[in-house]
Order: sequence, then C-alpha cells, then structure tokens
Amino acid sequence: MTIELRAIALKRGSRWLYEDIHLQIKAGEVVVLRGPNGCGKSSLLRAVAGFLPLEEGAVLLDDAPLDLQDAECRLQASWYSSNDGLNGEFTARQNLQIMAGLVGQRADLSPALEKDILGLSSFLDIETRLLSTGQRQRLALSCLHFNLGAEALWLLDEPNSGLDADGRAAFEALLAAHQADGGYVLMASHIALADSLPHTTFEMGSSDSSGRGV
Repeated sequence: MTIELRAIALKRGSRWLYEDIHLQIKAGEVVVLRGPNGCGKSSLLRAVAGFLPLEEGAVLLDDAPLDLQDAECRLQASWYSSNDGLNGEFTARQNLQIMAGLVGQRADLSPALEKDILGLSSFLDIETRLLSTGQRQRLALSCLHFNLGAEALWLLDEPNSGLDADGRAAFEALLAAHQADGGYVLMASHIALADSLPHTTFEMGSSDSSGRGV
C-alpha cells in the first residue's frame, strides 16, 4: 500500500501555509518533514490525521481517500505530539495500561516491556507528574509499541526533541522495528536521524517538493 498526499494546500487563518504539496509514503518508509518554525510541518501532520481540513488536495491510500477518523479505515494511526495526553496523577504503568487498552491490548503490556527498548522499567511505578521531561517523553512514545506492522501509520511531531542521546537511539530502534514490519512513518523533526536508519527527508517551505532520500 502507498499513502499519497496529492496537491495538498493548507491555510492558517487567512495566510496560505503551502500549496500543491505532493508526497508519497510507502510501506516500511520513514519520511521526515524538515523546515523552519512556522512553515507548517505540524499542520501537515494534523491534516493527514484528519484534525485539520484541507483547503485543496487529498490524502489517499492506494488512490482511494484515506480517512483516519473512520473506524473502518484499513490503517490504524498513532499520534505523538508535545501535548502527550498523559495523566500526571497516574503512575507510568497506569498510563501504559490506558495506551494498551486504546488499541485493544487491555492489560497486556508485554509489547512495551518485553524488550523495554525505551527503558521504562526504572520508573513504571512513579507518578507521571514526577517524571523528568525525557522520561515522560519515553512513556508517551511507548504507545507506538502497541501499533506496529504493515497496517500502522505513525504521525509524530518532534518525537525526539526532548530525548538525550540514549533516548534518541532507543527511539530510532523503535523506528527500525516498525520499518522491518512494513509500517509507515511521517514525522516532523529538527533533529537529524542516524545515517544508519534509512529515511527520506521532505523539505517544507522550499520550492523543491520532491523529497530527498538518505
């Protein structure tokens, strides 16, 4: 399957953010949106997710309209942003159980804890409000463990911004696992991914809309 953004145009208020954006995401591909602040990276992610209306164009899956808000959609999407949705009064474990339940895993936390790629075990029973920024970000990103595979799209807004070097390496290991399973990733980030992780960059706010492989 191929996800296609065809002739996308978005506005912020009365100002055009961009027009005629063309972009494809194939199975097992990581596409990274790059560009200056305010160029519309987050807005594009939100439009793909169905949170913002398009002014023009369409988001397609194999040439058919893709509506990630439709319960019958062939793809299941995972969303990450700085507004992580975690409950500060709950422990990390309780928040993890909520994430698992949202995708039907209920109390099965093994996808996140079996290999513990993000290093959650050291703070599982601590209230989330007491966690550091990096720990909280690792916890929020752990939702991705429950949505791996060829029918999963990850929409990630600056997912590695608050992580230290070990955290970024752990996050990239999770990306690599998703790639190996044939999943899809569209992310905005001002932090470069490791060269060892195959990915494509797509420059926002420039006249070149072709993307560049890495």
